[in-house]
Amino acid sequence: VDRIFADGVEADIQADLSSLVTLTTRYLYSRSRIRRSPDQPALVGKRLAQIPSHQGSVGLSWRPTPRWQVDAVVRGASRQFEDDLNERILSGYVTLDLSLAYELSENLNAYSSVENVFDRTIESGRSDSGLVSIGPSRLMTAGVRMTF
Repeated sequence: VDRIFADGVEADIQADLSSLVTLTTRYLYSRSRIRRSPDQPALVGKRLAQIPSHQGSVGLSWRPTPRWQVDAVVRGASRQFEDDLNERILSGYVTLDLSLAYELSENLNAYSSVENVFDRTIESGRSDSGLVSIGPSRLMTAGVRMTF
């Protein structure tokens, strides 16, 4: 591929709904096309592989007390192509992530999180034979975070 053209729009908005609740929204529209490919002219005009046109998230952050924080984020992406010829499609997805954090001290936080709460299938690859690779399923983590 000799030349691609990529343009789009990105928006990130954060609003304090109250002194305890913050809403955050993020959106990315990406239009990526192959403009020149002397060695493979069939690629000209095709979308770049593995780049969804639409990606976004909506999140709520709640601080019931100064030390506790609860976050919920719904995120998703539209379908995308696995290959340069735009023949193999990867499905879009929507997931929910939840997290809980407690401030132990100014530089020390304990946290717990669950990504992809409903264990949605996220397609991350599709072979020529139709074999679908999937991204991470539900992921639960917990730990302590220290800052300096």
